[in-house]
Amino acid sequence: MKNKAVTIVCCILIILAIICFGYIFLNSNKKVEENTNVNNEQEEEENTEVVQREERAKNVVVNSRIGNQLTEHINYSNIYSDRIVNELDENGLSDKAKLLIALDKLYRKADYQNLMSYPEDYSATYITGENMQKILDDTFYNSNTNYMSIEESLEYDSVNNIFTLVHIGYEGASFNYTLEIPYQILQYSDRIELQAYRIYITKNVQMQEITSNITNNLYYDKAKSVLALTLNDEKLGMESGQIEYIRELIENGTIDESILESVQYIFKNNNDIYKLDSFKKI
Repeated sequence: MKNKAVTIVCCILIILAIICFGYIFLNSNKKVEENTNVNNEQEEEENTEVVQREERAKNVVVNSRIGNQLTEHINYSNIYSDRIVNELDENGLSDKAKLLIALDKLYRKADYQNLMSYPEDYSATYITGENMQKILDDTFYNSNTNYMSIEESLEYDSVNNIFTLVHIGYEGASFNYTLEIPYQILQYSDRIELQAYRIYITKNVQMQEITSNITNNLYYDKAKSVLALTLNDEKLGMESGQIEYIRELIENGTIDESILESVQYIFKNNNDIYKLDSFKKI
């Protein structure tokens, strides 16, 4: 009987030991899983915080060095501005838009003047496809462009890879043009977003015997149905200072910024140079 009692007690102790071991083992695994989950959640939160930190935009002053560089990208000449913005509005940064912007830079930028040629076989000034591509590469993040002729601007000879430049002038004494006025620049880790107001201008020139009378009508809309103001001075005469002058009129409340149309240009960094990547109206 005594041996039987000892056997029963031993069995009970073994069973209790197994139960305790199982309990300890299960709790250990649970704690490991909990710690693993906590660590994973912490890593996810840390990764999310890193992404959020990277995506938090940095404000760039509009008239800073970078701001001025980006502004110059969209400071189109008066004579080509309407053609460029109309194409951007209709088709975004299309091949046609890229060629028009490149053509505008060819005329405006002294660095590109030597890219034009005057061959014996062509009656007009021209630029080779290779030289046009240099301007495209300098300007656009994605510079791949299908070459084409553009009415009243370019005639493309695909056989010789030549762009003949169609020189255009102002019609009569009056003409229309459009200005993009940057007001906010946001820098992210992978891009810069530039927001700009748009103003539509009609310049009327009335020739007199000795002098000329210049009237500038500034409009909020492309249809030119909502007049912003009329200027009779010559401060808009020099293209180099037009953007700054209009920005002053917006900042001092002469032009109502709440009515102005807004557009967005996105630039991306390519070899430490910001190049135009896309456009949209906002």
